Amino acid sequence: MAVFTAVTLEHLTQWIKQFPLGQALALQGIASGIDNSNFFLTTERGEFVLTVFENLDFSQLPFYVQLMRHLAERGIPVPAPVANAEGELVVPLQGKPAAIVSKLAGSSQMDPQPVHCAEVGTMLARMHLAARDFPAGATEFARPRLVASHRAPCCRTCRQTRRACCRTRSRTRPTLPAPSAMRNYRAAPCMPTCSATT
Repeated sequence: MAVFTAVTLEHLTQWIKQFPLGQALALQGIASGIDNSNFFLTTERGEFVLTVFENLDFSQLPFYVQLMRHLAERGIPVPAPVANAEGELVVPLQGKPAAIVSKLAGSSQMDPQPVHCAEVGTMLARMHLAARDFPAGATEFARPRLVASHRAPCCRTCRQTRRACCRTRSRTRPTLPAPSAMRNYRAAPCMPTCSATT
């Protein structure tokens, strides 16, 4: 179960008063997910999702929650963050950053078909268009994470030593080009030789 930080209704009794949601009536941990602690939250104003961020800190989160709000305000069906009385979208809970967002209808599609892939492409295009007027400076919050998650392809000629090759490549990750140049970007070629032994 993907709940790493325990949160109970008792923890929310005072905490939730800063939001325009009324009292918390029910709280249920969400099993899916691997990075954060997520809960279905029922309040006097409806159903929401409470997220306690386990890895990102307060300085990294403005980009993500502000982009979510920006897209939601432009009609994109994404979770809309709920601000507290001070206008804050991310606030401390159990010593960690936390946010409340709207709960979307629907369920996960575990067996996607071509029609679903087409819908994803259409939605991605809508998101790009809706984000055109998102403040450019906000992308600085996400850029370090984007570079850190990059992986160049491993050598395909030494399958028995693939792990050693991966480790070498992961220590020498290239920096991704600017978004405007991504259309012509190609990952670095595989290592020409691999001296690792099995």
